[in-house]
Amino acid sequence: MEKRKIVFLIIIIVFVGIISFGIYKLFLEDIIHSPNSKIALDNGMWRYDVKENVYYILGVDYTINHESSSEILNIYVPGEYLDCESKKNGTYNCKINSQESIGNYNAMNAPIIMPVMGTGFVGQNPPATYAYSSIAKFISEGFVYVYPGFRGRNNKEEVLSAAPWQVVDLKAAIRYLKFNRDVIPGDTENIFMYGQSSGAALASIVATSGNSKLYTPYLETVGAIMQDSAKQELKDDIKGVMVWCPTLLAFSNEAYEWNMGQYSLTKTRFKNNWTNALSEDLAKAYGTFINDIKLKDPNGDTLLLLKTEEGIYNSGTYYYYIKGIIENSLLNYLTNNYETEEAINKYMRRYPWASVSFDPLSVTIADVGSFIKELKIPNKGVPAFDTFNKNKAENNLFGTEKNNALHWDNTLANILKKNEESYKVFKDYESYVKDYVNDISIKDRLGTDSITRQNMYDPLYYLIDYYDGYKNSSVAPNWRIRSGIIQTETPLTTEVNLALALQNYGKINVDFATIWNKGHTQAEEKGDATVNFINWVKSISN
Repeated sequence: MEKRKIVFLIIIIVFVGIISFGIYKLFLEDIIHSPNSKIALDNGMWRYDVKENVYYILGVDYTINHESSSEILNIYVPGEYLDCESKKNGTYNCKINSQESIGNYNAMNAPIIMPVMGTGFVGQNPPATYAYSSIAKFISEGFVYVYPGFRGRNNKEEVLSAAPWQVVDLKAAIRYLKFNRDVIPGDTENIFMYGQSSGAALASIVATSGNSKLYTPYLETVGAIMQDSAKQELKDDIKGVMVWCPTLLAFSNEAYEWNMGQYSLTKTRFKNNWTNALSEDLAKAYGTFINDIKLKDPNGDTLLLLKTEEGIYNSGTYYYYIKGIIENSLLNYLTNNYETEEAINKYMRRYPWASVSFDPLSVTIADVGSFIKELKIPNKGVPAFDTFNKNKAENNLFGTEKNNALHWDNTLANILKKNEESYKVFKDYESYVKDYVNDISIKDRLGTDSITRQNMYDPLYYLIDYYDGYKNSSVAPNWRIRSGIIQTETPLTTEVNLALALQNYGKINVDFATIWNKGHTQAEEKGDATVNFINWVKSISN
């Protein structure tokens, strides 16, 4: 009899649990879809900068589950775009004013600008206090400025902060804006992101992975808004992106050795070190990769790498395309900074491996290696980004909630495994094969494997038919890419391959340049970086 009571009690508990879960699920879905829910913008919370005529709201939650305190955003709007009534507590009730304008923009068509800043894949927290100076250039042009927070590898909270959660947060913020498009000024189909370094990488990923289904389970986990009030699926694609020196990671260890490492014989690349042999093998793997992905130049010709007599991939159309990028960068520098032949010749005397001709002005370098050895000397060891001791930001980026840092480069792992016997002849050899193979096999809390997570952080995954992600996302149609050609943080191939893949994709406006004498910075030929970005946005959205 007692056993029957216990069984009956267990059945009741399970039944109540199922009913409770169902109610919770319905409640959560109602929160996500209802325009009157807590996720909808409270239009009674605006504050006002009287002097500069700016309305703003700070610290707006853009997710339901709110896994991280970074999942908030700030909104800054030109005063012309809102009609507001003052409240006793210093806040304002506001509604959109579609009649006033600033130049060619009004509350309905104004571009929305979203910064994605920071280096080393750290998180971003929007300012806790209002300051006009940081938004002045954008607001004065009639733009709406939205500063999103997102988690990063530096988060102190006990939540997963690595790939792909940073991009998940940014996508959730975009969806929040589109959900509230009727109450927030600005055109949510006219969103532009900008960033530098890892911020540029994240912006590039958002811009290439728009509406990708790979992110759906992650968005649902954080409680992103998946549908609008009419039950129509919300999207997270954007109009354009400005990136300075993007730190993109696909084949980055291999590209670093091909573009830079193979021309250096110091430190870990010293001839008697086994890591020199690894450097050579990584460079060869990059040659194979380039030949597999079949990028095309602007004329439609396939770019390939060919082996020289020394057995290295330092010939072929891809090699000469990179050589041409370097020559063009130097040519632009001379054009923008010197007016006379005498001044140009004086400057060129510092580079005996480069020559100049006039009428018309042109530049030729002897080879890529000469440029690298003098101006782009590698400052990273072997491997450059997925290090043996897992002490790089990128190792944290591909960690999990149970593993703070992990190896992630599968090509590198396979090279170590394949060539272990040949590496053993070096006295300094130490095996890392098991470390890499084991780490790459680890899945995250949603059961996603490391390779898939890396694909989710690789713009090329969505841009070239070498990958399954090709044509399975909505790619931003407008790109402005700038990099400093002498930066040693990443190889030149990073931004070149991105620009080529975008051009090959079709129907994408790509404005690309790599700037002579500039490093890992907001590199520009001339003028102010922010002003140049603003003028570019205006040229697209006016």
